[in-house]
Amino acid sequence: MTAPDGYHAVQDPAGFALAVPDGFTRSFEPPRVFYYSPGKEFRIGVLIQDPPRGRSDRLDAQLRRPRPRPLPRLPPGQGRAHRPPRTPRGFLGVRLGRLQRR
Repeated sequence: MTAPDGYHAVQDPAGFALAVPDGFTRSFEPPRVFYYSPGKEFRIGVLIQDPPRGRSDRLDAQLRRPRPRPLPRLPPGQGRAHRPPRTPRGFLGVRLGRLQRR
């Protein structure tokens, strides 16, 4: 890596490279690495993070994620999935019940 006049190339131990102005000094202050000017008037900061994960790593993580337990099965006629169809006057089962009482 080459640097313009007044700068020098730095290969940082944290795993990145950059050109910093001459006279700047390195300071590691987790989770960042700073390069300070003399007198600490100016600084360059780099946030250290884990490298991005690839597509296959994300897929593996999703497959390892615990799945929610399935809901218990309810007897027919109970639960949201087994509601009788609605009519303008209410549930069909209620209307039929009233007709049978006559």
